[in-house]
Amino acid sequence: MHLSRRPPTTWGVGRGLSSRPLYLLEVGYDGSAGRAVLKLYDEEEGRLIEVLDATGHKPYLLTDLPPEEIAEKYPEVLKHRGFDHMEVVEKYDALRDVKVKMTKVVARDPLSVGGTRRALRELLRGHAWEARIKYHHCYMYDSGLIPGMPYYAENGKLRPAPVEVPVDITEKVKELYGDDPELLGRAMEWVKLFQARIPKLKRVALDIEVYSPDPNRVPRPSEAPYPVIAVSFCSPDGFKKVLVLKRPELGSPPDGVPEAEFFSSERELLRRAFEILERYPVVLTFNGDAFDLPYLRNRALKLGMREEEIPIEWRPGADYARVRNAVHIDLYRFFTNRSMKVYAFGGKYREGRSLDEISEALLGEGKVSLDKPISELSYEKLIRYSLRDAELTCRLTTFDDELVLKLIILMMRISKLGIEDLTRHNISSWIRSMLYFEHRRRGYLIPNEEDLRRVKGQTDTRAIIKGKKYMGAVVIDPLPGVFFNVVVVDFASLYPSLVTRWNLSYETVRCPHEECRDNRIPGLSHWVCKKRRGLMSEVVGFLRDFRV
Repeated sequence: MHLSRRPPTTWGVGRGLSSRPLYLLEVGYDGSAGRAVLKLYDEEEGRLIEVLDATGHKPYLLTDLPPEEIAEKYPEVLKHRGFDHMEVVEKYDALRDVKVKMTKVVARDPLSVGGTRRALRELLRGHAWEARIKYHHCYMYDSGLIPGMPYYAENGKLRPAPVEVPVDITEKVKELYGDDPELLGRAMEWVKLFQARIPKLKRVALDIEVYSPDPNRVPRPSEAPYPVIAVSFCSPDGFKKVLVLKRPELGSPPDGVPEAEFFSSERELLRRAFEILERYPVVLTFNGDAFDLPYLRNRALKLGMREEEIPIEWRPGADYARVRNAVHIDLYRFFTNRSMKVYAFGGKYREGRSLDEISEALLGEGKVSLDKPISELSYEKLIRYSLRDAELTCRLTTFDDELVLKLIILMMRISKLGIEDLTRHNISSWIRSMLYFEHRRRGYLIPNEEDLRRVKGQTDTRAIIKGKKYMGAVVIDPLPGVFFNVVVVDFASLYPSLVTRWNLSYETVRCPHEECRDNRIPGLSHWVCKKRRGLMSEVVGFLRDFRV
């Protein structure tokens, strides 16, 4: 079977797609089309639909230089091969609490904005804003699309599917925010993120085993020097399969193993593996970014298979390994996220560096133990070992009523990150994306790091711990001795409550208003704005009140 890349469709009007909700899982960029491509999950048919943007959105950066000054002093910008056009836009500068005119420099492709030495942001160094945001993120922020949420495709656009909020929850939100109609409206939008249905994702877990003459050395995926001797698949839909390479030293393949398929040709084994991959819109691996998928791709190329036959996209130095017409979740990178390890799973596993450790902690079952190297295993033991790895990877997404996938989709909605980005980045990236989205939605200028340092860089305390920038929380040393009738006092959501209570946000601390300088934070020289609600204070308040 020859695989070829299916091109993204145009909008699904007239194709029956507007009659049912589609869940946005990811946004990418199609270089050949020069447009964003949206990956939408059709739960009814269990497939991923790739749709090209039809709005004409293009990459851009903002600058404080007017168009006339750019034309006069920076003519290389207009001569740049990727320059498209300029337009003047109005933004709200929250740092200075003023509206400002900015020039929007629009490019034909993302690399023209940034990524090369002669990119537009380099030509406008010192005068560029919002120039380091990845294009697919920029697209989502501008369009207001929220990953993980349901949409209808109508007339070339996505329309949010209605989300029903129970009456009792609506009343509780009104109690909290009812005296401010604008705040109430924003609060209800957040409530919908938690109330919207979470789809059941059709998915398959993949694991491979590779022959190696040296049992103490793992072959490099970039070189793929040795044969793939087994590829295992496991899906919640009941599908289980192990593709096994016949080897003379192991004799005849055993009978009566329904999960196994044997191949005399490694190339045919890989063809069959790619055929199975193409059936599923979501592919699960454990360390598949670094090993399984790059190895399969490079091994197939080494065996003479053509690019269009290989549904895996990867290049040396890439952060991700991707599967065409699917999304790839590397669970290794998700479970090693410290926030997930500590807060979501209560520290049940220590490091999370191995499938065995995580599955033992969360599932109560680990990998098949081996008494000899993988390359020396019998067919039966190899099948059992490889299939168990795929089963464990799959079960990590099914245990406790699909807790992990529900958590992933909820965090996608909060962070405004697609499923592939969310599962590979840490919580600081989640928070940054969430705040960038809020800035764009409200028409705020996203400040540069240098702006924050220049305007708000003053600190009042000195760090006690080496490597820190300022003093942390005060720790009271306990009194030695034995005590009875001890009462425990716990401040629920301490830091979120402080942020909300004191209206702490980058634009409200040391605000530019003279009349706010008397609203000082106890023990510090900093003051907090009394005239406006801080963006971070508001968002953190929502999350605290909704007990995320």
